[in-house]
Amino acid sequence: MDLHVQSSIILSVFSTAAGSGKTLTAINIAAEMAQQGYSVCLLDLDLQFGDVANYLGVPKDITMADAQQELQNHPRDFSIYRYLLTYRQQNVHFSVLLPPVQLEDAYRMDVSALEQMVQCLDGFDFIIMDLTPVLNILNMVMLDLKYHHHLYRSGGYPAGHQEL
Repeated sequence: MDLHVQSSIILSVFSTAAGSGKTLTAINIAAEMAQQGYSVCLLDLDLQFGDVANYLGVPKDITMADAQQELQNHPRDFSIYRYLLTYRQQNVHFSVLLPPVQLEDAYRMDVSALEQMVQCLDGFDFIIMDLTPVLNILNMVMLDLKYHHHLYRSGGYPAGHQEL
């Protein structure tokens, strides 16, 4: 596996409130950026309850659990691009990395492996992350990545806080 310098702009959508619209917000950001001609990858990092695939109507054939298995078993041959699905609707298309389908696979996800996967996504202008609604280790690591812009979804917090 070859780690590259992260050149993508990472946008994370986060809220501790369930039903606040973070998944829909993440999808809309990805679609709008793709429509403007940017290369975009949407990551559903709500490992247990992610529903990006349901919103987009894409198959759940391949997930980040499959990517993690290859990363652990064949790190030199690993390519995250084999695990990305492409969403297409009229003139909008963007890549999607889905969470595990099985709950037991979600519990086996390794934060450092997920961080490596994100670091391998250097070919995209924007990486949009739909995060889980809790402050856990995964979210803390993802929010700490460089070239990161945070978008919080909540009634009391302003959207658009930036950290460069």
